Amino acid sequence: MFKEDFSSNLNQWQNTTNATINNGKLVLTDNENMRSIAGSNWTDYIIDADVSFNNGGAAGVVFRSQDANNSNCYMWQLSFGTLRVHKRVNGAWTAMKEVITASDSDVPFHVRIEAIGSTIKTYIDEVFVDVTVDSTYSSGGIGFREYGSEWGAFDNIQVQTAETPLFTEDFSNGLGKWTNAQNVTITSSGALRVTNNENIQTIDGITWSDFTFDMDVNIITNAAGVTFRKVDNNNCYLWLFTSGNLTMYKKLNGTLTIIKRVSCGVTVNTLFHTTIETFGPTIKTFVNGNLIDIIMDNTLSSGKAGFRELGTDTADFDKLRIFARNPLFSEYFDDNLVLWNNTANATISGGRLSLINNETFRTTLGTDWTNFSLDVDIIITNTAAGITFRCLDNHNYYMWQLVSGKLRPHKNVNGVWTVIKEVNCPINVNTTYHLTIETVGYTIKTYLNANLIDTTIDRTFAGGTVGFREYSTESAIFDNLVVTSKPLPYNTWKKVMPLGDSITYGESYGSSNNGATKGGYRHKLWQDLNANNLDVIFVGSVPGGPTALPYKSCEGHGGWRADQFSTHINQWMSLYQPDIVLLQTGTNNILQGWANQDSINSLSVLIDQICAKLPGGGRLCVATITPLSDANNNSQVNDYNAQVVSLVSSKASGGKPVTLVDINSSITTADLSEGVHPNATGYAKMGDCWFSAVDWQGSGHQV
Repeated sequence: MFKEDFSSNLNQWQNTTNATINNGKLVLTDNENMRSIAGSNWTDYIIDADVSFNNGGAAGVVFRSQDANNSNCYMWQLSFGTLRVHKRVNGAWTAMKEVITASDSDVPFHVRIEAIGSTIKTYIDEVFVDVTVDSTYSSGGIGFREYGSEWGAFDNIQVQTAETPLFTEDFSNGLGKWTNAQNVTITSSGALRVTNNENIQTIDGITWSDFTFDMDVNIITNAAGVTFRKVDNNNCYLWLFTSGNLTMYKKLNGTLTIIKRVSCGVTVNTLFHTTIETFGPTIKTFVNGNLIDIIMDNTLSSGKAGFRELGTDTADFDKLRIFARNPLFSEYFDDNLVLWNNTANATISGGRLSLINNETFRTTLGTDWTNFSLDVDIIITNTAAGITFRCLDNHNYYMWQLVSGKLRPHKNVNGVWTVIKEVNCPINVNTTYHLTIETVGYTIKTYLNANLIDTTIDRTFAGGTVGFREYSTESAIFDNLVVTSKPLPYNTWKKVMPLGDSITYGESYGSSNNGATKGGYRHKLWQDLNANNLDVIFVGSVPGGPTALPYKSCEGHGGWRADQFSTHINQWMSLYQPDIVLLQTGTNNILQGWANQDSINSLSVLIDQICAKLPGGGRLCVATITPLSDANNNSQVNDYNAQVVSLVSSKASGGKPVTLVDINSSITTADLSEGVHPNATGYAKMGDCWFSAVDWQGSGHQV
């Protein structure tokens, strides 16, 4: 519908006072009325934009604007840690709500706003942050708003028609969309709880064939069963989740047959998000955003969706969405290359594409493709196989190169190649592999034969076409290429609150304060989490950390003690709603002359406060404190830590969701910068310790 990269001029916009183009971005200040010329009749649509704001500032995104001056519109204002949801009626502003986010000043982030009917969903860096229901405006253009000295930068604007789900259900309006709804209840959190019911299913959907089935699931007892392509009670697919496993069945004429069993990181009484994608005989299954399996089975081609809980099996289900899965593009190389540009040295033989010495082979379609999944079968016949995507032209795109034993992600910017990284993977020449590349915002996940081999985060390209690239004598065979859109999920990311004193913030002194300590342990912790494909954002009211740390928020307060945290913790927990809290406190008590017993009493109160505010499945991790160089103080540290161990054990035995993290045993006084705060080595060790605690779900890649 609309696209703008601010590469040259502002011809698509009106009211451009104080609007300038700088390095291919729009920079705006003191302008409340900038608006697209087009769009007065746009109704249901999705806005994608890269946004940043300066320190202390804000950036406003306007949509469904009714007039040239934005006097009647919605305006989503983004500032540090906050999304403020506004509407303007006849020039008068109304602030509808405030939502806590991970947005930070001077750090570009990606915003997506989905406006469908009266429901408006907002995502920041692919994380679902808000849903607002308001029917004031149903259509209109887009724009930006900067008041007074506010300063915002905007780029890569795209407006596309919204993909309307075939089916949605959050169980807020009863069970009118369901049949066979015996032995079910709606929980206090709004989920559907099913027990001893094998046949609950949607009323609609007998013709649903190729679709994406998206939902939150929590196994309460034994197992959670999801049915799809259900013709009747005796013919369907059944995906049965149990602790650690997914068993895939098909049911024909009442007889269940196991198709396959795979490991996955789900556990009882822990919420997880699953997506099942069907396209012809291909069925993909995702858990918490990670592809865990691909199967081919053409027994059942269409049908309804539902759940199955046998006997005492019990599970909760929520936030269901079913989208039609119409491919953006498919190519099986059965006849010709009319859908491709630059076809030199490309031949079709036996229903497959052979390519050699061609760097610019691309689809004729797809300049507006943004979030998608690319599936293709590949054989390296000589040296390397290159897959290109988000191609803007012959000189700007990503290229994932497969060579023997490695994946080598590249990007080509204005004709200059950069190797982003090298990833070891089990690939050989003259062997067929199935490759899946998922691009969602700036997160790019790569799967080889359904196994996740890499996650790359890169903001260079937001969208574009796909193709293949073989340099000089490199050659490869490609087949069964399918590109499908990827709707953004509800938030499956975990929110982690680092809570503590200046060590949590990341202070360091002396010669060690060389920039490596900025952000403290949080930087190394995030690196560990990202390297293991764990989806986490840090939350809190205090920003701090290096540019390379994308989520800088924390509750790191220099000089504070547990009793001071207790004064604010209820407010912080309510605002940020962390899933995990990383607590380390006690050093300042010792330095300020407190008796250890008084310190432990304060810590006990704080632990109880945090545990009372954690969501279901949440966790508090309490760490021992780091050593002190002063011998007398360090003796008190050792005594305090022994009492922390005892206290946490007692709280856990009493049923509180609290875990001990023994950081002290990993840090020595050689890891301190001035006798109190860790140096870069010490903070790195702390990050590794915290990672071991946070990653308690293990290989399932679920935090």
